[in-house]
Amino acid sequence: MKAYSYNYKHIVSDKIVELKKPHKLENIRDKSIFIDVLLKDLKILTFKEISKGKKNLFRIFYENIYYNIFIEFPDGGGTDISFNRTTKKIAIPYHIIAFKKLIDNYEPVLVINVYIPLSENLEPDYTKRVYLIVDPKEIYKSKVIEKETYNSSSRWVTLEDIKDVENNKTYKLNKKKNVYIVHWEKLKWFFNNILIKEYVAMLNSELNKMNLSELLDDDNRKYKKYRRLFRQLLISNRGTKCEMGNCKINILDLLIASHIKSVNQIINDSSLDKLAKILEISDPNNGLLLCPNHDALFDKHMITFNSEGILNISKVLTSQITNFNLINGTKTINVPNKKMIKYLKVHNKNFDLFN
Repeated sequence: MKAYSYNYKHIVSDKIVELKKPHKLENIRDKSIFIDVLLKDLKILTFKEISKGKKNLFRIFYENIYYNIFIEFPDGGGTDISFNRTTKKIAIPYHIIAFKKLIDNYEPVLVINVYIPLSENLEPDYTKRVYLIVDPKEIYKSKVIEKETYNSSSRWVTLEDIKDVENNKTYKLNKKKNVYIVHWEKLKWFFNNILIKEYVAMLNSELNKMNLSELLDDDNRKYKKYRRLFRQLLISNRGTKCEMGNCKINILDLLIASHIKSVNQIINDSSLDKLAKILEISDPNNGLLLCPNHDALFDKHMITFNSEGILNISKVLTSQITNFNLINGTKTINVPNKKMIKYLKVHNKNFDLFN
C-alpha cells in the first residue's frame, strides 16, 4: 500500500481522528452510490443521469418539482493537509460543461455533498450520513459563477459541525452561512421547508434586477434570461405539467411560461411606475405554465378563463375544440388567489376585443 506523507482528519466512531490515508469514498468518480442514498432519504424511486456518462450530475423529480444535482464526497481541498484543520471543501463545479449550461439557463441546480463517518474498522458508516448542501442563492452569486473560476471561495464545513448535526439529528448553517449541514432524517423536511424557499428567493432576486428596456426586444439576450427565470419561478410554484386540467402534457422541455397580462402591455401601462411594472412582470400569479398548443391559443386570445378558472373559447375554434381537447364552460385551470384574478380580467378584456 502506498505510504502517505500527510494525514487526514475524519469522524471515526464519533470522534475526530487523524488518519494516515484518505477516506475510502473520497476519490470515487462514480457518484451513483451517493445518489442512491439521496433517493432513499427523499423516498423517490428514479433519477436521470445528465452528465453524459460521468455519473456526477443527476436530475430528480421531487414533489412535482425537478432539481439538477451535482453530488460527491467533500474533500479536504488542502487546508486539512497544510494546516491540520478539520475543514472540508464544498466545491461548485463550474468547469463541468453540463453544469455550466444549467446555471446559464437558471435551472434549479443543487450542489450536494454527502459526508459518511467511519466505523472503528474505518469502513463507511452510512447510518450516520450527513448532507452538505450549498444555499442555491450562493451558487448563482458566487465568484465561481461570476468569474468562471475554480475558486472554492468560503464554502467550508467543519467536522465539528458535522458531528454536532449527526448527534442531534438536526440541520445548521456553516460559519459563512452558505452551506447547510443536514442530517439524513431531516432531508425531506429540509427540501420541503427550506430549500424550495431559498431557490424561489434567488429567482425573485434576479427578476427584480431586470431593466425594462431590455424586455422590449425579444431577441435580446437579457430578455431570454428573464423568460427563463420566470419559467423557473412558475415551475417552482406549480410543478412540471401543463396547467390545463384536461391536458396530460408533462414533458419538461415542452412547457412554456405564458404571461396572462403580457410584458408589452405592462411596459406600456401608463398607470404603473417602474417598480410596479417589474413586480407585475415577475409575479408568478401573472403566469400559466402551458404546453405549446394551449400556450399558442392563450397567447392569441383564442381561449381565456374567468375568475373561477372556467374556460371560454373563441368562435374561431368552434370546429377545432376536440382537436385541442377543450370543453367550453368547464373549470379548466386552478385560480389560486385574487392576484391572478386581476390579471385574468385583463386577459378577458383582450379576449372580448378579438372576438
